[in-house]
Amino acid sequence: MNYFAAFGIAFLFFVGLFLDQHLKTGYFFAFSGIMMGIVYIVYEIWKSLRKD
Repeated sequence: MNYFAAFGIAFLFFVGLFLDQHLKTGYFFAFSGIMMGIVYIVYEIWKSLRKD
């Protein structure tokens, strides 16, 4: 597997953190970004297993 999964979770976390800072929502969007990143990692794993 490539590094896109790690980049995806970090990118979604920082986008969520950016939104939290501007909307003053605590850490809601940061944790949502982490959860979406985990879903993305599961998708990447599923895609690589499906190829074989």
